[in-house]
Amino acid sequence: TPMSTATNNIPAAFIPADMTAPIAVVMIGKSLTTLYPIIDCDLVERIAIHPAYTFTMWGDEEARLKNDARLNLRASCIAGYEVYGNVILAGDKDGEISPLLMNCPGIYFRELEKQAAEVLALRALDPD
Repeated sequence: TPMSTATNNIPAAFIPADMTAPIAVVMIGKSLTTLYPIIDCDLVERIAIHPAYTFTMWGDEEARLKNDARLNLRASCIAGYEVYGNVILAGDKDGEISPLLMNCPGIYFRELEKQAAEVLALRALDPD
């Protein structure tokens, strides 16, 4: 179906905490509430990432506090510190949610998968 609603017309990347689930393109709206069902949360927060990035990462504000808190290795590789739960990568235009624009998203996400797999392998060798 064509994208006809003004509330769900922004392409973004969904990065699940589950490493077996692929990174996927999702359509979101400009309101943070449109992220709740995708991320599976009640409160969304902007996750601090390097200011040189042209995108913003959004995640579950309470993810780390949940009983089933899952480390999101792919999101952690982007942020440079531990990020928990599912996240959305969206564009950032003057602090507002905007379309995710990347020159080579496929290459970027493949590299991200590789990096996260290496971290997972290192953790398996040294669980502490």
